[in-house]
Amino acid sequence: MSSINHRSSKRRRKPTQAYTTPTSIAEERQIQRAIMNSRVDRHRPPEGWLSIPAGPTFFPTVEEFSGNPLEYINSIRPLAEKYGICKIVPPKGWDPPFCVDMKSSKEFQTKKQMLHRIQEGISFDDGEDYTPAEYEKMASEMSMKWKNAHYSEDIYDPPQTSQTKAVEKKPRHSAVASDIKRMTPENLERDYWDIVETNSCSHSVEYGNDIDTIEYWSG
Repeated sequence: MSSINHRSSKRRRKPTQAYTTPTSIAEERQIQRAIMNSRVDRHRPPEGWLSIPAGPTFFPTVEEFSGNPLEYINSIRPLAEKYGICKIVPPKGWDPPFCVDMKSSKEFQTKKQMLHRIQEGISFDDGEDYTPAEYEKMASEMSMKWKNAHYSEDIYDPPQTSQTKAVEKKPRHSAVASDIKRMTPENLERDYWDIVETNSCSHSVEYGNDIDTIEYWSG
């Protein structure tokens, strides 16, 4: 993480309420029981154990997606809202403008989200303040740190002696190439839910939430 520290000039924010006060003793007991269950449940069911249907995927044409994409999103609302989620694949060649000024010295606030305690209903603490470039640097460093700690690399050992020069190089890891764990979006999502649902490790992230796009751009 960057050595830049903005704590001295930081404006503290009032924590948000995690949930409303229970209206009965029975509700309070149910909440406490749910919290305790989330703390002790340290395993997830195997893949495929829960059969959840996928949400619909839409493939708009260039004409449908030209102009304001929100108009297209509104047109598919009657179908998509039945599922609560959907996926939109933009047409080939669609290249939206990147609106964040990465050279700006303007800072935005972040929240520190403790992934392993999300299910406890606690409010998030304040994170650091960052400029766009500082946040990108911090995120890249954290990503590399996570990759080095949890994912294997297809790295080959150099020859040790003259007798091994003619021998075909083999991966440092004993697993075959297909078993080497890669840092893919799918594996990162699995890591996220493992931490959230099973407390597999303690991990916190700083993310910018509820940022005013009129004041702080959009990208």
